[in-house]
Amino acid sequence: MMARHFNVPPANATSEEGQQKVLDDYLWLTQLQQARCYETALTQWRRLKSTDYMESGANTMGVLYWQLNDIWQGPSWASVEYGGKWKVTQYAVKNAYAPLLVSAIEVRKSAAATVGAGTVGPAEATRSPSAATTATAAVVDSAKTGEIEVYVTSDINADISGTVTVSAARFDAAADDAPVVVASTDYAMDARGAGQVLTTSVDDVLAAVGASERSEAFVLVASTSGEGDDAQTSVTYLYLDDFANVALQRAAIETTVASESSRASKTMATITLTSNATAAFVYLETDHAILPGHFSSNAFHLLPGDKNVASVEFIGDGEFTTEELEAVLTVRSLRDTY
Repeated sequence: MMARHFNVPPANATSEEGQQKVLDDYLWLTQLQQARCYETALTQWRRLKSTDYMESGANTMGVLYWQLNDIWQGPSWASVEYGGKWKVTQYAVKNAYAPLLVSAIEVRKSAAATVGAGTVGPAEATRSPSAATTATAAVVDSAKTGEIEVYVTSDINADISGTVTVSAARFDAAADDAPVVVASTDYAMDARGAGQVLTTSVDDVLAAVGASERSEAFVLVASTSGEGDDAQTSVTYLYLDDFANVALQRAAIETTVASESSRASKTMATITLTSNATAAFVYLETDHAILPGHFSSNAFHLLPGDKNVASVEFIGDGEFTTEELEAVLTVRSLRDTY
């Protein structure tokens, strides 16, 4: 399964240090694979809350997953380790359960089209679900036919209105190249509602950024609603091919930790990140035994250039200094496992 979606590291390295990296990369990829599976499934079930999504009107109003935490150390499905450290899946689940969720799927025009993980039942030949940090199913050929359906799911106890925007970007985009808007629309959603709000095509996405192959581009979908303290934002990515087929550039990611004087709390710090190339699944970690805590967001995408700054909060389990955080903070992205 992993080899279908990712470039899996070799089984053996030529040095002890290299072998340790191979093992570390492999373990991280298993966590990333689990996270993508969970987020794909959870967002699909939340879409099924809409009675007009399936002819049967599934009305899926709640989802539980196995499992949250471990009661002893060991490999497991848990999204939180025995010591309290968040795995990649915990961040994915947090995204999938957001009160306002935007999600996207590709609907193939051909009943013979190949689809993959996350699609079940009679819809297998036509629907391929995707969500934030979760790729669509594999595409055997480079056919560009397909429609992109965008859905909004709300657990907010009030009617909302907002705007959904679909943009396209290239994996090899130059620094500060902005994603190209392909389609945008305003929407209105009933309290605790869900439904399709926009449709566009894979052809339009690829044409917008001059891509001839699915593996050259990806889709960014954003939903905004409300103003001020009531503002709600949701972002997701739709991938048109497996990352095993994507020629990712090596990304140099720079991080800056806010000084102690600019912090609101001694148990929280702001980290800003920039990259010189598109970085997929940027992942921040600390040595949990030295500085336990978690991040406000993780396994996210970082577009290239100084204008595309990501800001993440580290929430510590106790007090710490900037120097202590910088000493144990590490960052990686998918390209680093190649």
